[in-house]
Amino acid sequence: MQKTYIDTNILIAYVSGPQKDPFQYPKAKQIFDEIKQGKYVGVFSTLTLIEVKGVLRSLLGRERSLLQTIDMHKQSDFIKKESTDAYNILLAELLKLPHVKFEKGKQTNFQSILDDADQIMDDIKGFVKFYNNCGVCKSNYKNSAHKQILVADILHALLAKDIGCDSLITFDKGFNALTGNTQIGLMQIIVR
Repeated sequence: MQKTYIDTNILIAYVSGPQKDPFQYPKAKQIFDEIKQGKYVGVFSTLTLIEVKGVLRSLLGRERSLLQTIDMHKQSDFIKKESTDAYNILLAELLKLPHVKFEKGKQTNFQSILDDADQIMDDIKGFVKFYNNCGVCKSNYKNSAHKQILVADILHALLAKDIGCDSLITFDKGFNALTGNTQIGLMQIIVR
């Protein structure tokens, strides 16, 4: 059976649910259904699980209207507890799935992965994007940014390859930059 590395954004969409992520949740649920049906083994790395914890905390930290109802000295504790609870529920669900594999990466030579990531960063040119206003508040200001696949995403792809995955599935279009890269090899990148 094929091994498919599941990217962090799929787990985040799934745990967020249809109310908070109506666009990506159905796609995440479909991926989980495919794992349940045995279409492939869903592979989850320690890197992915740790990233989920961090993203859950960040998402809860953006819930301004909720956080303003909590004493300021208890807000961080609230975020930590709620994100840990959501993480534990997700982990319990993953443990119930029959076609799931957790990879700790103990056999991984992380220095080799970092060297490959450095080479990929050198190989991928990226692009410059110009902005005329703020994407959040829409106020006018001129800005620019260099856009390129994130280092963490490169590390996910290299780890997936290292642990023997046939494919990596993600919602992040930035992963398309890795298609055909020699360090990734024949591992298929699937962007949904």
